[in-house]
Amino acid sequence: MIENLYEWKKQLAKEKAERLEKQHKDKFYLLLSYIPAKFKLAQTDRMCVCSDKELVLLKSDMDAMGIIDKKTLKEHLAYNYGNDGQYLQFCSFWKGEPCFDVNQLKEETRTWFYQCEKYAKQFYDFLQTDGFLAWDVSESIYRIRQSYTLGYLTMEEAIKMIEPYQVAALQRYRNWEDFAFSYICGGMYYMYKETLQEEVSNKFKEKLMTLITNLFSKEQEGIYYRSSWLIDNGYFQGLDRIDLFPDLPIARQACLVSCKIAKENYEVGYFYREQVGETSNDSGWRFFAGDEDESYISKKENFVVCGLDMILSYQKDLCSYIAGNDGSVYVKEEDGYKKVDIVS
Repeated sequence: MIENLYEWKKQLAKEKAERLEKQHKDKFYLLLSYIPAKFKLAQTDRMCVCSDKELVLLKSDMDAMGIIDKKTLKEHLAYNYGNDGQYLQFCSFWKGEPCFDVNQLKEETRTWFYQCEKYAKQFYDFLQTDGFLAWDVSESIYRIRQSYTLGYLTMEEAIKMIEPYQVAALQRYRNWEDFAFSYICGGMYYMYKETLQEEVSNKFKEKLMTLITNLFSKEQEGIYYRSSWLIDNGYFQGLDRIDLFPDLPIARQACLVSCKIAKENYEVGYFYREQVGETSNDSGWRFFAGDEDESYISKKENFVVCGLDMILSYQKDLCSYIAGNDGSVYVKEEDGYKKVDIVS
């Protein structure tokens, strides 16, 4: 079931668009909440809806969820959109480092926990640390937008509430494909934990896949096909999108990059791979311009931690070397990079 969903995500990545519509931070939240807005046929390109009919339907929908003011909105968000937190709890059990003693739960709650944990585990090989955050982010921002529309929040309050979700998405994801995949997985988990019925979850998945496929469609000029992911970290100037590397799983892990490269746009002069723990999300790769002296290297502020996919998107000729084992060292030469042996 998850395998075909993952293949669907890889298919989205095959068709590379010239995504000319670069995003601005003050409007990025609209795209983050685009899926639930589109799913519910609501406004997608601005904060609020306008027609009287839409307002009546919206108020009815919000009343049914118990959202009638700012206080109940916060309660609703806290109660309903903590799916990623539950996923991270499950991860601690899968890694053999449980974050709490499950035996302290009441029997009924413990049974529910094990059922949800078993269902969520099928996603782990594909999501890893991406988790269900996209679902929580998208749905939460959409509820905040709805609350603003009904007058429960001022614009200033709404934007302030949205900001942490936007920051969390930017820290976790690198492109719309990963975000959409996480959203669907999170939605499936949400439906399962509410009903404990896989059939309900699977039907919901099919609806979301149909909708989201259209959002990536070249023929329909889908919003995620033509829109870039927001890159707002001050690194790798000129890089306006981060590519997927479906045949290079390690690209989802972190690496260490000299600021000569990340901030001053130097080309990679040499790079090597350190040995790291098996459970670490660190790829072990370290990238240098080549002229950093000991004084420069000794200062941690001269390096940035980023996704390996980011530097591979910045300098694509590195891709063929990244599968190297621990201890691999490469040096820039005229015709590419040469692997060198380091004598200890």
